[in-house]
Amino acid sequence: MVDSTQDVAVMDQLAIVVRYVIEGNIFERLLKLVVVKDSSGKALYDLLKQNFEKCGISMTQIVGCSFDGAANMKGAYNGLKAHISKDNPDLIYTHCMAHVLNLVIADSSEDCSISENLYGLVEETAVFLSNSHKRMNIWKEQTGERHKAHAKLYRIQKIGETRWWSKHKALASIIDPEEDEMESSRFDSKTKFMARTLLEKWSQFDTLFASIIILDLFSITSPVSKYLQSDSIDYLRAWRSVETLLELVNEPLLDFQDNFVSKRISVKKKPWRII
Repeated sequence: MVDSTQDVAVMDQLAIVVRYVIEGNIFERLLKLVVVKDSSGKALYDLLKQNFEKCGISMTQIVGCSFDGAANMKGAYNGLKAHISKDNPDLIYTHCMAHVLNLVIADSSEDCSISENLYGLVEETAVFLSNSHKRMNIWKEQTGERHKAHAKLYRIQKIGETRWWSKHKALASIIDPEEDEMESSRFDSKTKFMARTLLEKWSQFDTLFASIIILDLFSITSPVSKYLQSDSIDYLRAWRSVETLLELVNEPLLDFQDNFVSKRISVKKKPWRII
């Protein structure tokens, strides 16, 4: 299993993970982290082969591989999978199912202007708060007492392009069913203006409506996504989880309408605010 991502030093780092069997026991290890200068399928194959040879591993010993769906990874002619298949024609390729689910959710959540505007607002709010330690301290003061057991969930989150559940965490960290306001006396006029502007956007019906719908969907997709990435995954249970997820997503909207009405009542009692 291999995948790469750019680090803080703006270098593309490739993680090489191997799963192997010794006397009937299965082991999984991070073999190496290497810098990638050329991300083409052939270059990745040469880099993988070079590092395998240093460990005394032959490419013919690879019986299965799992990558994402990028062309340079799974391409039928010039992808990494295609080059490894030349060493072992019986190679089994698996597109990571957690990654597939993540792609579906990401594409679906960006398929309408309302959700696009919502996530733009989430990112704008996260940047506004995280750019100042003073603002972040206010955030921690107002959320810390209520959410000591879930401190990580309620820390302000930015949306990461490569991080699973980042949209769920980012939205959940801002939407909160309590009435809180930033203490405006501590800030300058520009900060007050930005805070009021963001608050007005979050108070709009379209924003709250979209947030409730999306958080409801995430409440059933995130547990499945998390399980698909667990190291103790059971394939039968995983398959049933995906089937159940599809049934829940395709359910009629009657139950959802009742659920939304009950949430609107609670919203009237305790107005939703951005902190």
